[in-house]
Amino acid sequence: MAGHIPEHIIAQIQSSTDIVSLISQYVPGLKKAGRAYKGLCPFHKEKTPSFTVNSEEQFFHCFGCKEGGSAFKFLMLIEHLTFPEAVHNLADRTGIQIPDTRDVDPRQAAAARTEREKIYDALQRAASFFASQLQTDSGARARSYLDDRRIGSSTQQLWQLGFAPNSWDSLLKYLQGQSISGSVLEKAGLVSSRNESTGYYDRFRDRLMFPIIDARDRVIGFGARTLNDEQGPKYLNSPETVAFNKSECLYGLNRAKSAIADKGIAVIVEGYTDVLMTHQLGVQNVVATLGTALTRKHVELLRRYARRVALVYDADEAGEKASDRSIDVFLEEDFDVSIATLNEGMDPCDYALEHGPQAFEERIQQAQEILAFKLDRAHARHDFSRMDGRARATDEILQLIPKIANEVKKSLFLQRAASELGVSESSLRARTASLDRRRPQYEDAAPAGVQPKSANASQIAQRDVISYLMKFPEDSPALFHKISIHEFADQNFQTIFQVICDQYEEEGAVDAVKVLSMLETRWPEHPAGRIAAEIMAAGDDESLRQRLAGTLDWFDKQRKLKEVSSLKEQMKEAQSSGDSKRLMELMKQAQASLNTPASLETPSTN
Repeated sequence: MAGHIPEHIIAQIQSSTDIVSLISQYVPGLKKAGRAYKGLCPFHKEKTPSFTVNSEEQFFHCFGCKEGGSAFKFLMLIEHLTFPEAVHNLADRTGIQIPDTRDVDPRQAAAARTEREKIYDALQRAASFFASQLQTDSGARARSYLDDRRIGSSTQQLWQLGFAPNSWDSLLKYLQGQSISGSVLEKAGLVSSRNESTGYYDRFRDRLMFPIIDARDRVIGFGARTLNDEQGPKYLNSPETVAFNKSECLYGLNRAKSAIADKGIAVIVEGYTDVLMTHQLGVQNVVATLGTALTRKHVELLRRYARRVALVYDADEAGEKASDRSIDVFLEEDFDVSIATLNEGMDPCDYALEHGPQAFEERIQQAQEILAFKLDRAHARHDFSRMDGRARATDEILQLIPKIANEVKKSLFLQRAASELGVSESSLRARTASLDRRRPQYEDAAPAGVQPKSANASQIAQRDVISYLMKFPEDSPALFHKISIHEFADQNFQTIFQVICDQYEEEGAVDAVKVLSMLETRWPEHPAGRIAAEIMAAGDDESLRQRLAGTLDWFDKQRKLKEVSSLKEQMKEAQSSGDSKRLMELMKQAQASLNTPASLETPSTN
């Protein structure tokens, strides 16, 4: 995580924020009423205004739902942000810079911020350029494609759709004419450097452009659809940049987040046009992955708004496989998952157009629970009248069991599966244990001084960090600079770490008793509270200090492995686009990251 935000900076941001002006952006009917302002509460449904904003004291309060607090609290509630994110959001609005308190050169930090600002500016200008090109004669084919998909002009404008001309340097020349350097454009993923000479060329050519926008309404990258079947891959995303990581983004989340929170469910589809059409028809809790498998980072984003998801993938083999991969991630993260199936050969866009938004929403409401979905598929694949067919179907169903994080759900799943399959629950449990024994075991390298037993190295390392923070809170600032919440694979440890971070950001210190109290207050049924209590009850453990270095080394190793994995994905993209120079650079980066001899293989195109 970023360094601790100084209290005086937080105070400066708060004093520089006009809370009435801020809240008026979300509560348009806010009117003066005596010394305060009054309007309809955005956090619950009401007909008579009970929501007040005090401009003198700079706080809000609703007499109906009892929500209230500062501008930070309002943003946290309305935008589903953490406290640090709310602080950063208001800092951007007020023009106040938050210093980086980590061990970095202030001049380097300032230069990095300036470069990021230039990259975001270049991406927004590029989006405007592409949008203008869509209306030109050269953009006719792109407009025709959108017309065929019945994506209306208002939707095109709202989502900033555009067209990249069939030119090697039209965007390059346009943005250089606005005093943006080629190096900044390359870092933004908008151009590529030439292999045999100096200079750059446009990355996107003759493609329909879908700007990818983050939750703060910033353009961070592009998805580009070819308009020429002979021109490379059908879809081409922006490369990984400081602004864009496709494994951490969901298309349409900036517009869908409020609807997801209101309805308590997120609808996941595959394609850009699926999102556009459903939103156009009024179904606005829909998002899409960016041509990549659903990841835990995606789940972390969605968890801010809802704990239920409905997967609506294309009715083909590829859609079915994508659904299977997503199911596993959601089960491991303890989400409620259902599957909505469409007519054969139809994608969500086609279905919503043909049958209308009400029919589409009914499909979501009728979506099958995972077990029912898996049983239906097993029935279709196997002959239940034969013992061997039923046995194969049983094994297929039981593959889900190890992925279910919630023990109660796991037990209920087994009970229902036994009933549906016509076998005893005890035999299912025995078969599950047998499959677990046969499943290959891959053991993590343990931190120094730790020998994995019942728990693997990942669990031990995560628990050690949480234990250290709670038992030696005076060292927490230094540890926060070394560990990020995204490095906690276990949801329970991640939850505890988030509460510790929240408390530190709010109070400037860590108190284990308060951490436990916060867990019990926020999530009284969550196992994280029990785990935190167990850690506290274990007493002081000086051996934690002795093995801390080894634990941090283990986390560092995992980061390097993830970095190499990301680099390999980029290598595949570079090879696919024929960018040999970029490919060699990425191979060198991967080799340097692992500190190994130059023996990496070129990624396969298969």
